[in-house]
Amino acid sequence: MQDTIRDPPWLQKALQSAVELELSTLPPYLCGYWALKDSTSYPATQINNIFFQEMLHFGLACNMLAATGKKPEVIKGYGTIEYPGPLPGGVVPACDGDLIPCDPNFKVMLGFPDFHAFAWMCAQIEYPEDPVPRPAAALAEETFATIGQFYDAVAQAFHDNTDKIPYDTSNQHKGPLKLFLVDSLDKAIAAIQLIQQQGEGGSKNPFSAPNQLSHFYAFGEIYYGHKYVFNTAKGSGDWTGDPVTITDADVYPITPVPAGGYTSPPAEVVDFDRSFTQMLTDLDEAWAPGGAAKLSAAIGVMPDLTDKAVTLLGKQMARPGGGIYGPQFRINTSAPEGGGTGGGGTMPVSFDKEIKPLFRTIDINHMKPMGVLLSDYGYMSDPSNDHGNAQAVLDVLKDQEMPPGGPFWGQDKLDLFAKWMSDGYKP
Repeated sequence: MQDTIRDPPWLQKALQSAVELELSTLPPYLCGYWALKDSTSYPATQINNIFFQEMLHFGLACNMLAATGKKPEVIKGYGTIEYPGPLPGGVVPACDGDLIPCDPNFKVMLGFPDFHAFAWMCAQIEYPEDPVPRPAAALAEETFATIGQFYDAVAQAFHDNTDKIPYDTSNQHKGPLKLFLVDSLDKAIAAIQLIQQQGEGGSKNPFSAPNQLSHFYAFGEIYYGHKYVFNTAKGSGDWTGDPVTITDADVYPITPVPAGGYTSPPAEVVDFDRSFTQMLTDLDEAWAPGGAAKLSAAIGVMPDLTDKAVTLLGKQMARPGGGIYGPQFRINTSAPEGGGTGGGGTMPVSFDKEIKPLFRTIDINHMKPMGVLLSDYGYMSDPSNDHGNAQAVLDVLKDQEMPPGGPFWGQDKLDLFAKWMSDGYKP
């Protein structure tokens, strides 16, 4: 977060980065949760709680961005995240090895060589801005490049620009995961403080709530293999409590996913990606008019993701060249039959099953007065003028003239539409 003029456009850009930052933690944390064979174990329940808090943080970031009058871009934002890769938003964790060892070339990855490495990675993601000192080491005063500092800058920008922020609540959400509306400066600061408290803990305080460790100290329990003990009187703490034991037999191996994903993933991986893409699509549409149903739909996809991931890991499918296939969390819009891009099949792309669902109700209603019937197969497949209707739609999609105001189609959707055309405009 370089020093700059932190005006409303800067705040909107930073909040979009916050959406991507919170979203980027979900796939790696889920990999760790699904890798544990006993979902009722202490480590599994800790990670599961952290995941749902990260979902809350994602929702709050979306609400804060919507409060400024700008729609969160979920699909487009997720497309900028790389695994293995850095954290979004210019966050580069720099921490003190007296707590947990650090790597200046740290990258977030999907999968891990062992569960100890997973805990180490997650602890670096959540490293606190003002950590609790350990009894044996007095930490020097210094500035930490952390998620907390990132949100400090966002909070300052809210303070500096509050008179220019509409605090628009028309497309925000409340209720699920204890999400609340950001309708004032106080609510924006409360949202930021909650995100910081649950992730890092407070200033020299390891708890986000009574008897509930913040994410950094919880991941530290898995890393050190012991529960965290905090001495309130001395203001220090350490991982010296009861054992937190995870053996190799307790964990499904997940070989880290390579950059760019798998070359030729098996059907189980592709099927998972379709469900994951559906969840992202629902989230993308949730912070728009009438999006409450889409938020519920996105939450409803999560049990399906768990079932597919656990089934995949249980099969322990060998990868060419060594390793085990795990969820790769790639955007995939191909149909279950195998048609479309990325499906690996030969079935032609179907308008009703694959193309029509890509158009949102708002897109269809927007184009209908112009005589463009996006949901009408007869119109879209009309052979007149060398299938001019379909080509015209593809052209405006490529030029990002549609959907109005975005989010604009990624290359995967454009390729799927083009393949529907080349496959012969099948119904």
